[in-house]
Amino acid sequence: MKHWFKVTKRWTLAIASAATLTIGAMALLSCGGEGGPVGGGGGGGDNSFTAQFMALLPAGQAGATYVGPTVCKNCHNGTSPSHSTSRVVNPNEAYYDEWHNTVHASKNVTCENCHGPGSNHANSASPDGTTILTAPNSTSPIVCAQCHGPTYDQWYASKHRQIIPDPVNEAAGNPAQYGRSSRCIQCHSGLFRTETAEKGVDVGTMTDQQIIDLATETVNNVPSIAACDTCHNPHAQTGNLTGDGAEVQLRHLTFNTDTGPVGPSQPASSFVNYNHICAQCHNGRGADPSDAKLQSGTSRPNMHSSNQFQMLMGFAGVEGSGVVQRNTAHATAPGQCSHCHMPNAGHTFTTNLDVSCAPCHSATDAAARLVQVRTQMVDDLYALRSRMSAWSQTTFGDPDLWDYTSNIQALGKTPPNQTLVPIQIKRSRHNYYFIVNDACYGPHNFPYAETLIQVANDNLDALGVPGAAPGRAQTNANKLAVLKQDLARWHEVEKEAGE
Repeated sequence: MKHWFKVTKRWTLAIASAATLTIGAMALLSCGGEGGPVGGGGGGGDNSFTAQFMALLPAGQAGATYVGPTVCKNCHNGTSPSHSTSRVVNPNEAYYDEWHNTVHASKNVTCENCHGPGSNHANSASPDGTTILTAPNSTSPIVCAQCHGPTYDQWYASKHRQIIPDPVNEAAGNPAQYGRSSRCIQCHSGLFRTETAEKGVDVGTMTDQQIIDLATETVNNVPSIAACDTCHNPHAQTGNLTGDGAEVQLRHLTFNTDTGPVGPSQPASSFVNYNHICAQCHNGRGADPSDAKLQSGTSRPNMHSSNQFQMLMGFAGVEGSGVVQRNTAHATAPGQCSHCHMPNAGHTFTTNLDVSCAPCHSATDAAARLVQVRTQMVDDLYALRSRMSAWSQTTFGDPDLWDYTSNIQALGKTPPNQTLVPIQIKRSRHNYYFIVNDACYGPHNFPYAETLIQVANDNLDALGVPGAAPGRAQTNANKLAVLKQDLARWHEVEKEAGE
């Protein structure tokens, strides 16, 4: 039975209303140590970052005073005995030594700026999370917003701030399948990823209750796909530099061309732990274009709805036997994904043609290319789809039976026996969905996408399927709407299947 949790739109207000803390003469220090947080406006009109931060503190921290980082060092130095904890792991690492080398330390941002005043915790006979701000609430972006307000506001407007609740609820309702085996929650919960993969915890070794607890904490406390500390290590320099060579304490690389861990049929434990800050989630989860897989997996397309890295690097489509135009300069640009999607280190993760495409293209050139490749890609995909529909109409008397079994059923129709669908159609529809699912329609890797369309058409030629009519009566917008309808139907089927 699934455990369903209500996702609140503004979780900080819900937490703030849960308890009113009286924190003596607490003075929050800014990142410069001068007193008072800096930057930002409070995340979309809610109460101030200071008030939201104070609302995160546990009741046992009431009345606490600041003790300074050297007191924290007494225990959090990697050698002291572990404190009792009910969490998956006890984060008793050398936090002080790691922190001491960071920009945070150079700006006098200490442990207590992020975890609140520590006297109650330090003086406790059994110090635990009841007397100091710790996970899950310490992973709240509000902690970072005290100093990084403008960045917080950008992140708050992004899709990373949102949550897709189904995979989290499914992990709580069926931990063995959706947490331990498929690991869906490791990409759908920033908190879960931080508390497991980033601390060296193998989800396969966790108990059902530990998975349920983390899923519950996600929805109730940090309901976002990726928060600040999902990508950044707040305690240590990591050596994982940005595309511009900056040390911003990233947990993983921004550039990686070793695609093996996210290649065809790799296990979930491989692709969810891939060493790339974006591609560890934005990959197709073992997409497999082999004939054997296309013959055996006919219910739904065999890539997850996140195959952007496969498209960028040019692999996992049916490629045929000819020359493959695998990738472009986009695949080897410094920072790869972040080069285009984080212009000026922006955290909305949307492109800006003035910055994202420089220095290779001017904004005018980029805009013209964007229109050209997307128009061509939509036209070519629509023509490919039309040919598959024509084959289906001729073969089965219905234009929709070329699709995957579950997608046809979602239309209220009975799918044909898949043994009656030749491999050429299965290859073609794999490439069709591989490109549509990328949802970029060209700019990520136009040459590879065009290669896949050509291979698909070659397979249809081998079946004697006539070429598609130009479709001049349809506008490009109408054609795109058809493609998006196919994609939406598949994603709904995938959602209902819990994948």
